[in-house]
Amino acid sequence: MARQNEETKKGGLSIKLLMHLKLAPEARNEPSKGSYFKGRFKFFGIITKSNYSNLSTINAFTLLFILPFVAVFALFTIFGAENISYYLNSMSKPYLLSDFGIGLSTGTPIAEIRSAMMIPYKYFFLALAAVFPIVGIGFAGTLYFCTKLVWGESFITKKDKKFGADIPRIALEFFRGVKIYWKETALYFALFGLIFAGCGNLIVLFAENVYAGTINVGHYFGLIIGSIILLICTPVFLNLIPLAITYKMPIMHKIRNAFIVTLSFPITNIFLVVLLLLPFGAMMLGNIAMIIAVIFLVLAGFSIYSLLFVNYSDYISENIMVPYYMASIQADTKQTKKKTTSNVNIVSKGKKKKRRM
Repeated sequence: MARQNEETKKGGLSIKLLMHLKLAPEARNEPSKGSYFKGRFKFFGIITKSNYSNLSTINAFTLLFILPFVAVFALFTIFGAENISYYLNSMSKPYLLSDFGIGLSTGTPIAEIRSAMMIPYKYFFLALAAVFPIVGIGFAGTLYFCTKLVWGESFITKKDKKFGADIPRIALEFFRGVKIYWKETALYFALFGLIFAGCGNLIVLFAENVYAGTINVGHYFGLIIGSIILLICTPVFLNLIPLAITYKMPIMHKIRNAFIVTLSFPITNIFLVVLLLLPFGAMMLGNIAMIIAVIFLVLAGFSIYSLLFVNYSDYISENIMVPYYMASIQADTKQTKKKTTSNVNIVSKGKKKKRRM
């Protein structure tokens, strides 16, 4: 009984949150094809399997916009944090015996070197934040293409000269999505990049003071706050980016809806974040795991992830937002009918009174 009460309370809280969603019609170009009767997991598998070559093509176009992001990682990996630190501080490799004995060495203090070693990581997070909007521009086309797949909408085609079949023009659809939605997706990626860089630098600041031996309560507080913000904002971001294509509503309404969905379904959204981090976590395990993860991302990984997030967003839309929107329209029409009938009754009563006069 106690468990049932707890589940009811949790469900009630989710319902209360979902009642504050901002509603609008979906920005479809064609009528809805209806839900897939075998469920969303099966639907995702069917789309991925039947459109893998197209998803690979879209992934190749997406990689063009991810190249600046890769370049930041490559520069940091090739040169290394230590060499970058020496360059930024305009010093050669230091002698670390200056605090040992009297007059035995004139090198750099160990505490200072430890602090200097963390500076490259600050620039690393800032550099990632700077290239996030470019990545967002590419994902405008990817999300647009994946949304059309999930909605079952038709693509721009051309006739095959040999067989006469209609061939989808994948490149044209991708860059059409970029043209229409790049501003909004770039904005979302820029906002998340700033949050990511800020939280990352809070973690770096904590590590820097641990190495220097100057840690205090404020640094622990910053670490906790930064971790919580990043933990919440990551699933919010994943829920937000498909909304750029799905709905035509003010940006603040989309951000609000993404927050509400994230807080209403925390376990599902944490699962999505874990799935997203799997390839990047695999890169830390060793050479073989890293090669497999890189191959997956290069072949079709980014487009498959986009399809996953769009599919989940459409599931939320189909089961929650669209029914709420239709119910609100019905309620509005009932109210207008009541108002019109009451106005008609008032007018008719007034006419009857005039006739009696």
